[in-house]
Amino acid sequence: MAILIAPDNHVPKEDAEALYKACKGTYISFPTVMLLSFIYFIDAVLANVAIRKSGDCHVIVEIACVLSPEELLAVKRACKARYKHSLEEDLAAHTTGDIRKLLVGLVTAFRYEGDEINARLANSEADTLHDAIKDC
Repeated sequence: MAILIAPDNHVPKEDAEALYKACKGTYISFPTVMLLSFIYFIDAVLANVAIRKSGDCHVIVEIACVLSPEELLAVKRACKARYKHSLEEDLAAHTTGDIRKLLVGLVTAFRYEGDEINARLANSEADTLHDAIKDC
């Protein structure tokens, strides 16, 4: 996994120490904190490459839809720490039109994670999303 990113794309020491201090006294160990923060930095790097170099919006859609709202927030924080600007700013600067609206909306939204689901609405939104990104 480390082969996917350049050697300078590491978790800043200050971030790792802050995470460790926040978790002190809990069951979470320092290696676990480092691994979790590293995973979010990998997603941040993948998102940055997708936005700036490849223009592949599928990566952004996958990150935004697969991760929980808390995990997406961690990736957005990793983007801000690594690249000094937000994921939303990058998307707005490097995309146009409807795809910009879609992607910025996806990464900005904090999704409902409850048990009650409207299946018809979920299917309708999935179809809309599929149609919007099929030509991306």
